[in-house]
Amino acid sequence: MSGREEALRTGSDSGGGGGSTTPDLSLDPAALNGIAEDARALRFGLSATAGLATSASLSAAADLRLADLASAGSLTTMANRFFRKTMDLVADCQTIEDGLGLSSTAHRELEAEVVAQLHRTNQEITERDPGPTEIIGMWGTSGGPDARI
Repeated sequence: MSGREEALRTGSDSGGGGGSTTPDLSLDPAALNGIAEDARALRFGLSATAGLATSASLSAAADLRLADLASAGSLTTMANRFFRKTMDLVADCQTIEDGLGLSSTAHRELEAEVVAQLHRTNQEITERDPGPTEIIGMWGTSGGPDARI
């Protein structure tokens, strides 16, 4: 399974409910890295084949020009446009690859910092009030008269 397919996998139940089992804001660095790898593979594949296709097209245009056919100019224009657009796509793939790599790294660092902050905050709360820290009440309510700590 490619990185993109893995990233698009939602983990929904087989009953077709469509619900995701992961939180809305979850970020799977492995999935991002998989998409980045797919972008890298596409970038290298495009770079290699674009040069070959452009060379072949320009060679055919030269042959058409030698035969004094009017389509030579159109083929040359098309080959140049194809090459420019392919190079734009290669650059976009590079941007995606770099961006996802940076996002994955930044997310890991941010997540570690958030976890550390939560641990520090929890310890500060425990030091101030070492009593129970769990609110118990009726399920689905905000506490009510039966809520207790």
